[in-house]
Amino acid sequence: MYKIELINRDDAHHLSRGTPALKTRIMELSGAFLMNRGITLPWSFPERMWVVEGTKL
Repeated sequence: MYKIELINRDDAHHLSRGTPALKTRIMELSGAFLMNRGITLPWSFPERMWVVEGTKL
């Protein structure tokens, strides 16, 4: 299991592709889920970068 967090969540723009879970909360996901599905990041302008931190539980 891994704890996945969007470090710069406060920079999230109101535009988005739906409501990605990382935009509002920390997630705990299995390694198998991450390998098969990955994560969906919030929408952002091209000159921006998302910082995602993962911690093995």
